[in-house]
Amino acid sequence: MELNQLVLCKQLYSEAEGFMSRKGSVALGLAISIAQDSVELFLRAVIKQLPSTGQKPPEEFVKCMDYIDASASEQRELRVPFRARIAELNKARVNFKHYGLIPSEADAIRLLGYVEQFFEVATPQFFSRDFSSISLSDLITSPEVRDRIKQAEAAEREGDTAEALGASAEAVELAAGALLARLQPDIPSHLPTRLERALGSDATWEFSRYMRSQLEAANRVSLTLALSLNLNELLRFNMIVPSVRRLVGGNFSRHQWQDRAKLGSTDAAFAIAFAQRYALAVDARMPSQKSSGSDDSVDPLSNF
Repeated sequence: MELNQLVLCKQLYSEAEGFMSRKGSVALGLAISIAQDSVELFLRAVIKQLPSTGQKPPEEFVKCMDYIDASASEQRELRVPFRARIAELNKARVNFKHYGLIPSEADAIRLLGYVEQFFEVATPQFFSRDFSSISLSDLITSPEVRDRIKQAEAAEREGDTAEALGASAEAVELAAGALLARLQPDIPSHLPTRLERALGSDATWEFSRYMRSQLEAANRVSLTLALSLNLNELLRFNMIVPSVRRLVGGNFSRHQWQDRAKLGSTDAAFAIAFAQRYALAVDARMPSQKSSGSDDSVDPLSNF
């Protein structure tokens, strides 16, 4: 089974949903295009597992569906479901990509609904598993972040909303912390000594704590913008998940501000999906190596 390809299908579909939430005209067209890409990738995964016919797999989208249906012959249960709807999706994608015709918001919502229906039916039909069981967490490179999201998914399946929200919050914190640790500059080892000499020990501690908190806040705002995440989704995520803080031993403390009784399975599913998108966005921007400061850089405290 082309599991990796199915995971990529789901990732593309998730990206399409992300563009839909932006509601800009171009974003609607991109949502349709990416959704069509996810369906085409799925169809090619189906073709890969079909018995060889001696013919080269087609390159055109509609002919991929023809190829699968021809292989199914009289077995209707092995034919492509919702062909007319998928063909309409493809037409909308062609209109946007080649002619600049942007779909209306209502049409985009309807077409993405078709894609969701397609995956819900076609995934168990061709691959004997539910589309919901395919996890984007398998694409996340950090084992620690990936394990947290899988922990959240397991909690959601068991109906434990509080744990699903908490593990999702920890996954986002770990992903953000990993990238920020790679980007923010190291504090020179001699700086605390010089500050203490100039300001005194108590003032140095207060100043250092203040500067660290300000730097972290600024970095997190910059990170959110750099990841091109939907700010409304980020706000919703922050409103429903507990605040988390990593302790010295590596565990997390959690504090749930929201009334747990008002949070349910829909909130858990949203938090997990957002954590997955966040982690994947961090992965895409993680620098290959940590930048080091130049020995020739000017020390602002050199006169102390």
